[in-house]
Amino acid sequence: MTDAYRARPRRSNRFSYQGRFYTFYDALTAPRPIQARLPILVGGSGPRKTLRTVALQADVSNTAGRPAEVRAQVANLERHCAEVGRDPREIERTLSFPIVTRDSRRAAEATFATLVAHNRASKAGDVPHLLGSPAEVADEIRPYVTELGFRGRSGAREVV
Repeated sequence: MTDAYRARPRRSNRFSYQGRFYTFYDALTAPRPIQARLPILVGGSGPRKTLRTVALQADVSNTAGRPAEVRAQVANLERHCAEVGRDPREIERTLSFPIVTRDSRRAAEATFATLVAHNRASKAGDVPHLLGSPAEVADEIRPYVTELGFRGRSGAREVV
């Protein structure tokens, strides 16, 4: 699909594309993006296909997991980048976690329980749930920044 996005003309509102999985004939691309080129974000951590796609095509990679899991994902991504001749520092790394901050962990856990009950869910995925005071949540995020190279640039303030 990213091939189709990249194949579209920059000045026209219509384009055609025929690929392995998608075919577009006279597709309308309006309104036009403000940016000349929209960044491509790929989310996931599949070690063979997803991270290779990140190495080949993505501007931003989004993942989740505990530090040890993410450390393995980063190593896989860097290996794929080496195989395709890409500097892994070109790829912005982002994380997704359920985060609730309150004055205390207990208050954050109560708020989170209300949210999952409202959504009829028992949890928000098999990822760390960051619940607590801002300082406690920052402590949980810090290893991703200091040890694994995540920077929080996508419109968010830097976390450290």
